[in-house]
Amino acid sequence: MLAAAGVSEASGVELLQHHPGRRCVFVVWAKGRRVVVKVFSASEDAGLQARLYELLEARGLASGRPPTVPAPAGYAPGHLLIANEWLVGPSGSDLIDAGRVNLAAHLAATWLRASAGIRADFLPVCNLGRLLTRAERHRRALAGADAALGAEARRCLDALRSRSPGGGALTLRHGSYYGRHVLDVGGGPGVLDWDEACQGPIELDAGDWLAWLERHAGRTQPPERVKEAAAIFRQGIADLVEDEALRWFQAQSLLKQAEYFVRKMPTGWRDRAAALLAGAQNLNARTAGRLGA
Repeated sequence: MLAAAGVSEASGVELLQHHPGRRCVFVVWAKGRRVVVKVFSASEDAGLQARLYELLEARGLASGRPPTVPAPAGYAPGHLLIANEWLVGPSGSDLIDAGRVNLAAHLAATWLRASAGIRADFLPVCNLGRLLTRAERHRRALAGADAALGAEARRCLDALRSRSPGGGALTLRHGSYYGRHVLDVGGGPGVLDWDEACQGPIELDAGDWLAWLERHAGRTQPPERVKEAAAIFRQGIADLVEDEALRWFQAQSLLKQAEYFVRKMPTGWRDRAAALLAGAQNLNARTAGRLGA
């Protein structure tokens, strides 16, 4: 299978991730270099991934030099398999845990700016209905874990439903733009794991990253450092986003991040989930105030 994809003399296959019924991710040694191989189920479309990497390669964003995605290394449509070169560098999560919060913010903003405006009409659209359906699932999960969290999530969801977010044109979006997917590859960002890629406004990815920052950095960094990093990120993309739309997308993503705590249930999960929901409500109130004015 690897030979059919153009990855010859492969050895040392190691499983990295397995998503049952969807895909497996392997690292393979091939001619002295590491290659990441994804094998998809029949329900997943490996061809979309291959087209995406071809598109970014044509735009100069898949060379392995930042800003970049992993360079394509092979594709075997008959075997539902794609391969990409290995990117090396600490992730945004690693940087934040090491106290380099501002660098993580700068890298995340740099990629959004470098890739702004890329059209990918072959990808599904992440529309308002899809986002609200997902938000309802998160609300139910929160309610099932804690009645007070569920009530707050209901208020947040009602506020999101009460208005349309707006935002920019539909362009290429990562779809799960979190710090663990953004690497420091030496002088700029490398962005991994495009399995949720879609079309949407830039505020979709920007809101996801800000919500993820609040959840992840809040574990180890003081609030002022988190606010500073968020400000650096927003400043880096200020001319690309609409403020009210960004607040809407950030609020809906905070609901998703709050649901993370009821799935994982780390120490203090109720308080941490409640803090994220309060942040979402604050964003909703700010936008409602602007619209009322």
